[in-house]
Amino acid sequence: MRFLVLVVHDEPDVELLYAPGTQRHIKGALKAGATMEEIMEVLKLSIVQGAQACNLGVPILAEEIAGVSEAVARP
Repeated sequence: MRFLVLVVHDEPDVELLYAPGTQRHIKGALKAGATMEEIMEVLKLSIVQGAQACNLGVPILAEEIAGVSEAVARP
């Protein structure tokens, strides 16, 4: 299912922000024989993957911002 893989690979954003690309891959998956249940499962997995990335990345970003803030605040 090449198109289902492309949905996850090309659109890993939490909100799947590039709608035309997502639509193109979903239409391709449907033409290739994917079911709506399979497509929904792929979209759910993609959203979970993006949320996990945020859960890992936001604390790191907060630490870096705090470090920069401290460095700037020092005379």
